[in-house]
This record gives sequence, C-alpha cells and structure tokens, in this order.
Amino acid sequence: MKNTDTFRRRAAAACAGLAAALFLCAPCAQAGPFPAFLNYQGKLSNPSGNPLTGVYSFRFRLYDSPTKTTLLATDANYTGANAVNVVNGLYSVQIGSLTAGGLPEAVFHQNEVWLEITVGAGAANDGPEILDPPERLAASAFAFRAINAEKLGIGVNIATFTSSGNLQLVSGSTITSNGTLSFSTAPSAALTTTPNLFIGSNGNVGVGTATPGTSLEVAGGLRINTTTAKPTCDSTQRGTAWLQQGGGGVADLMFFCMKKSDESYQWVQLGVGN
Repeated sequence: MKNTDTFRRRAAAACAGLAAALFLCAPCAQAGPFPAFLNYQGKLSNPSGNPLTGVYSFRFRLYDSPTKTTLLATDANYTGANAVNVVNGLYSVQIGSLTAGGLPEAVFHQNEVWLEITVGAGAANDGPEILDPPERLAASAFAFRAINAEKLGIGVNIATFTSSGNLQLVSGSTITSNGTLSFSTAPSAALTTTPNLFIGSNGNVGVGTATPGTSLEVAGGLRINTTTAKPTCDSTQRGTAWLQQGGGGVADLMFFCMKKSDESYQWVQLGVGN
C-alpha cells in the first residue's frame, strides 16, 4: 500500500490552511476550553493513483524542520478502535485528540512546524509506511486576521517584541529584558524619552523619571485632591496624608494619620492655611 505523492500534496495543501488556522489559535486552550487539536484532511491512494477505501491506521508527528531534527509532538496511534475510515481516498482526523490535553503549547512557539504521517493497513497497522517528505503547516488567509487579536484598537500593539527583547505594550511603552516596565506616550521611535511611569526591576516606581532612587519618586508636583470626609484614623490608615479642602473663604487643612505614644491614632494637623 502506497500513497501517491501528487494526490497527497494536493489534499494536504487544501486542508493545511484550516489546520494552521486552529494551529494559530491553539494557545488559547490554556485560558479556556478551546481544544489544542489540528483538523487535518488528506487523500490516500495506491501506487497507481487510485483512491483507497477501508480502515487504516495512522500516526501523526510534528517536527521543527523538513529534516525532522527535533520531534515536537506525537499523537497516540490511530489504531484498533481509533483506526480511521478512508472513503474514496478521503479521510479526516483531529490530530491531538487522542492525547490527554491535546498538543502541548510549546509546539505553537515554533517558527516552522512539519507534519509526518505514517499509514498502516487495517486497524492492526499492518506494514506501516512513512509518507515522506513531511508537510509544512501553513496559515490560511483568514488565520492572518488572528494577529489582530493581539491589538486593542487600530495599531496599538500589546504583545510586540522588539529586536532588543522589549515587549511593546503600547506605542512607546515597554517591558525590558531586565524586568523594568516603562509607560510612555512617546512614539515607539522615541523610546529614549522620559517615561510617564516607570517600574524598575527592584520595585522602585518613578513618575516622570526613569531612575527612581526610592520606593516612589515623583519628578514634578504631587497633588492631593480630597473632597470627601476623612476616614477614621486607625492602624489601617496610618501614614495617610489627607487634604481637607475648605469652602468659600475657608482655608484648606493638611492632616496626617499618626500613632501616638499611648498606641492610639489620630489625625495630626500639619499647618493652617491663610
């Protein structure tokens, strides 16, 4: 039993786009019930090119290159009760459906993925034959639309890695390879400008500065704008600054919630406006 290469490639080309469409979405399975399977349709024929009909065993393996350097994943063998019915040469399977959890996520991080198919006669897998060369999985036209799932709005990337290893969240905002997080309204071409908000790998936060020397450093004014009544000063509010805004003709008052020597807490007025 042998597969005619021309027919196999033609059938594979027609269905590889569908397979790759699911292939590109498979990482979503980590966040929901989406199955990490590949829909695959093929055509099986004898050496004369005549389509075959009957029960056949299959094995599907995914590699990183046409030379099959590294095995990325293999599904359980489609034999016995799981053997595939082939009708007029046509068959359809969901690669990964026989493996608990489906295909591993690491498969979908590769630049290239090549599919190797092994076919054997009957449910007992008699005379299995590898159908070389392997086939490269490629995206369908609509699969490219899935790239837009990585964007919020038009042209606002939230998962674009730059050549220096940064992750661009929005235009001019990056997570660097050393663990810092920088937000900026500058265009991506001007990443050297001072960010609006910077979180260093040491946990220091800078507002208007990319070199905070303390837990919080603000380059510019710090405004406390409170219009509601002060909460009760207790251990949960200890260290809280509160500006009590005065009405017409009444000065603003500034308070800090502080602990006294008797272990009680109270709002301490820092000054009186004029």
